[in-house]
Amino acid sequence: MSEDHLFPPEYYEDVRRMDEAARAWYKAHPFGEPRFRLGAFEAEIKRQAGRSEEDKVAIAANHNESIIERIAVNEDARSLLRAMDAATDHRATYMQAKVLLDAAIESQIKRDSGQQPEGDWSCPACNEVLDGYTVIDGGGGKAPPPGSISICAYCGGISSVNATQNGLRVLAEAELRKLPTSVRKQIHAARNAIRARIEREKSQL
Repeated sequence: MSEDHLFPPEYYEDVRRMDEAARAWYKAHPFGEPRFRLGAFEAEIKRQAGRSEEDKVAIAANHNESIIERIAVNEDARSLLRAMDAATDHRATYMQAKVLLDAAIESQIKRDSGQQPEGDWSCPACNEVLDGYTVIDGGGGKAPPPGSISICAYCGGISSVNATQNGLRVLAEAELRKLPTSVRKQIHAARNAIRARIEREKSQL
């Protein structure tokens, strides 16, 4: 196999199905907060790591509910894992699930450490929940200050932190034009990079 395809084609198809199932779950549960026992999650991945793909499937098929109970803290987590598992006809491995749930797990860690900003941080363009952020202008704090520019990692949409610092609003084209040229160039470069990544990921499905 090439370096771009280290696993059988069905592996990537299962990942795609799991990703679609996870996205559908989050759209159906906009206020859902799945919580996992991270140590148990890692332990299950290590336990399956040395097994053949056939054995991993057997584990998922025969003991899936008991594994979910060990890993999931709340009903949101159980529901999400079941949806991802069902989408692949119970072929899903916990390594695949962990990769796809990294954003949710990172969000859990941030909430537990007090780093997660409060409010509704959905992208106004695509409605994906932006549960983390990277500051590129030297700022910091629990949440970006009002007026900060946000570029969605899912669609490349441009928005701005609202006046009450608890969510995002659409950034009008007139507002964008008023920004310094250097800032506009930085925004467009970042958006183009995100959109190029999205296109590459689509072409690899």
